[in-house]
Amino acid sequence: MIKTKKTRKIFFLLFLFLVFFALGSAIKSFAGQTENVVGWIWGGSEDANLGSVNGLAVEPFNETGVYDISMNNVKADGTLIDPGATKSYGVNIPLGDGNLSGYAWSPTLGYISFNEADQAGCPTAPCNARRVGNNLAGWARIIDIKEAAAIDNSGGWQGFIQLDGVSISGSRLSGYGWNGEEEGYGDVYAKGLGWIDFGASMIVLPPLDAPTNLTATTVSCSRISLAWEDNSENEFGFKIERKTRARGSWQQVDIVGEGVTSYLNVGLGQDVDYYFRVRAYNDQTNSDYSNEVGSSTYLCPSVDLKLNGKDSTQDIEYDSTGTLTWSVNNAVSCAASGDWSGSKNPTGGTELVSSITKDSNFILTCTGSEGDIAVDSVSANVTIKPLWREIFPW
Repeated sequence: MIKTKKTRKIFFLLFLFLVFFALGSAIKSFAGQTENVVGWIWGGSEDANLGSVNGLAVEPFNETGVYDISMNNVKADGTLIDPGATKSYGVNIPLGDGNLSGYAWSPTLGYISFNEADQAGCPTAPCNARRVGNNLAGWARIIDIKEAAAIDNSGGWQGFIQLDGVSISGSRLSGYGWNGEEEGYGDVYAKGLGWIDFGASMIVLPPLDAPTNLTATTVSCSRISLAWEDNSENEFGFKIERKTRARGSWQQVDIVGEGVTSYLNVGLGQDVDYYFRVRAYNDQTNSDYSNEVGSSTYLCPSVDLKLNGKDSTQDIEYDSTGTLTWSVNNAVSCAASGDWSGSKNPTGGTELVSSITKDSNFILTCTGSEGDIAVDSVSANVTIKPLWREIFPW
């Protein structure tokens, strides 16, 4: 008898359910409480070569009908998906490069293994299900189909699911796995389960350990340097919070990246008490806070330089004399540059500049005790004295 596409598809669906019920009771339960993936993957794509989208119970029966595949019998909050169920299972994805392990569960397919031992004979090596950077690679396999294939009772279907189209962003999975094998009669219309969507599953990250030994060091009148110890391995970064004065309100001032253990807070007010704390974070949670530390900025140096009693550019007659005056606060040294030179009194002073014959710029730089700098300048714009002579009538 020649098998038609329609009858072969009906046989495929019946075989799928019969294999599960025949072998499902022989498969042990797999513990899921220690596995870190929760949520579902979704299968059941249309076999477009068998007709239009129509639904499982409508001819020509081109639905694979996989539906939800549970990645863990424990929810993200630790409760069981079905408290009365006897099955226990789960999938583990390492936080860094390495092999996946464990089992997913489908009411129509039974257990799906991500263990390396079950992937022997996969379509393309390497077979092990693994994480490489932020992508999955290798294969998973439907256990019931594997067992049926071992006794030549799977109709040629091996049950492998390719994982190369799945990626990881933070703790979230996205993309598609693929189960598709050529039909044994030479046609390519029988595509197995088709695309399997991983977008409703995620990795439950372990708790974040709080950073410790936070220190704060004042490095200038407007900057404080922070340093801490990173105690977590799965943070996305650190949130830095600050308050002014001991009774102030905490505010987040910045975020730094994974593995960063120092921060320079700039643009602070002078002579102010600041307090800091830090915590690690990822896309699921925050850690506890670090210890709180405080540090105070000091007064910045300031300088005010005037020419002939004014700050703005002054018009000066050619070859005339100007008077420079300056007042200084919180400085230990001052130095002149531009069109004057030398060390100047760091508390203030007066100086005459004689015979100004060209446009001039006078600069005064003053330095505080911790190296902070204040600069001021004034300019002289020289005007040429007009030439004239007395004209006599004779």
